[in-house]
Amino acid sequence: MNKSFAYIRPRAGTSLARQRRALVSYALRNGLEITKWFQEKDRSACKSRPVFRRMMKDLRSGKAMGIISDNLERFSRNLREWAEISLLISHCNIEIHFADDARRGKALIKY
Repeated sequence: MNKSFAYIRPRAGTSLARQRRALVSYALRNGLEITKWFQEKDRSACKSRPVFRRMMKDLRSGKAMGIISDNLERFSRNLREWAEISLLISHCNIEIHFADDARRGKALIKY
């Protein structure tokens, strides 16, 4: 099984419990092992995401080979974050999975 982190954050209309169930189900269907959960407390676009920063640090140190999140649109908020994620994907072979987007055909980002 591929070791992966699970990342969830508050979002209007979608409970954290529903996100958690979706990520667990996605992981089971795709042979992924969730080794650690990362959950943001705030939903505000104006605040930093300390949990996201810790997760990225753990990925850079090789503690997992992927991330499972709810959906693509809510995962990253700016180009700087996507640039950092792209470097991890291309240089460290990290996979990014989106459980909610799986049914729409864009569940995995990998270069």
